[in-house]
Amino acid sequence: MPERFICENIRISTSASDGEALEEAARRLKKAGISRITELELHKKSLDARRRGNTCFVCSAVAVCEDGENISDDTLARSF
Repeated sequence: MPERFICENIRISTSASDGEALEEAARRLKKAGISRITELELHKKSLDARRRGNTCFVCSAVAVCEDGENISDDTLARSF
């Protein structure tokens, strides 16, 4: 059965595309040792406007990976 991972707290500028958030999610997953991603999609996108002049989007992405990805919980905690 494929594994699902959620990559959270991806900050991108308000002018950035959704693709940039997905690229960042893929980079973080690769850093965690997850390389066989079969599906990657944007899960949530929220506007963070708490500071005037420094608004950004905070996104989460869901990745579906092939069977056989053996990642320890410690590795995931350090990467995300």
